[in-house]
Amino acid sequence: MTGQEALASFFKGVGDHFLDMASKMIAKLIEIYILETVVGLISGAAASSGTSSASKAISAGKSAIKGFAEGGFVTSPTRAMIGEGGEPEYVIPASKMRAAMGRYAGGARGASVIPGNGESGTGGYGGGSGGTIDVRYSIERINNVDYVTADQFQRGMAQAAQQGAIQGERRAMRTLGSSPATRRRLGI
Repeated sequence: MTGQEALASFFKGVGDHFLDMASKMIAKLIEIYILETVVGLISGAAASSGTSSASKAISAGKSAIKGFAEGGFVTSPTRAMIGEGGEPEYVIPASKMRAAMGRYAGGARGASVIPGNGESGTGGYGGGSGGTIDVRYSIERINNVDYVTADQFQRGMAQAAQQGAIQGERRAMRTLGSSPATRRRLGI
């Protein structure tokens, strides 16, 4: 790839990012307008002009819709707005929290964090539990210092590299499958 092609590709990616961001902003403004209209109808007040923020719309109708931009915990069915904080959010049942946290700690992001969302039993991103790489050694302890032979260490590193490659491939394929923006950026 020539320098000119590399720069063109870079600026195309930046442009795609800005277009994506602009479309999200427009969608958020439409969402806010609809929310304000619905909250206005529910509370019996006239619908607002659409210029106030989502937090004002939520606070105007707290009994109808609760916002969780800072997180929260619910114990029964609750009307809520998700995603109003302007960043991605996870909605995870308490029974799936441990597995989700393990997946997140193992490097999973997005939909692959939530167990039972159609991904494989290990989250679709690697062998071992929670996406960890498991390498075991026989340890020789001398004077409270653990020692491993060079041969064991090299085999363990090769095993870790192989497991890491498998996890990386699975993550890349999942990202390609679930992200149109990534496919566009790569020209697929």
